[in-house]
Amino acid sequence: MTFSCANNSIYLLKSVVISDSIATNYTLDVINFDENNKLKTVTHVKDIFDGAQSITSDWTTGKIYWTVSSNKQFSIKVIDKSFEKLEYIIQPNNKTYMEKLRVYPKQDELLFLSNGKLWYTSNSLNNSASLLFESGKKFSYIYDFTIDYATDKLYIFESSAGCSILQSIDIETSVRPLNVHNINEIETYSQFVIDLVAFDDKIYFILYEDK
Repeated sequence: MTFSCANNSIYLLKSVVISDSIATNYTLDVINFDENNKLKTVTHVKDIFDGAQSITSDWTTGKIYWTVSSNKQFSIKVIDKSFEKLEYIIQPNNKTYMEKLRVYPKQDELLFLSNGKLWYTSNSLNNSASLLFESGKKFSYIYDFTIDYATDKLYIFESSAGCSILQSIDIETSVRPLNVHNINEIETYSQFVIDLVAFDDKIYFILYEDK
């Protein structure tokens, strides 16, 4: 299950099987709230999101982006809020597996994880992707990331020597690819950490502790 929030709506992507690794059929629940944050409507969108891995929504345009894995082909799709105009950001290919996806409207770009590395691409149609960080530093394995849209910071969790290292970097004014020397190391955790989110300099995540 993956979700995104924008414009008084929650977009909840649900698989019809237990394991996301083998799920192929997905339904998107669009949960709308009124100006008083009271539940207004729930709409179920079927078929369009089959094979989806991660979704993200752009509150400035109303567009929804998602990564797709289907028949060993990987792509990024986009659709408008009417759910009628479906297009490709990255055409299907068998080279770059695409995992978690986030939109960054200020730079008109999308960021996504692929096998321990972060990539970026323009949100324009029929594009290609490039590594987000220059090659000066070799990350052990980046396994989670998020964007703080209030502060324009990118947060990442890197797995190294059995630890989870939380790091951040400004992405509003930095040119691409990002300079690895501008990365700030925040904290190292001996436990595994997942579901990283951030807003207004506050960071949230789930930390697994050994009993």
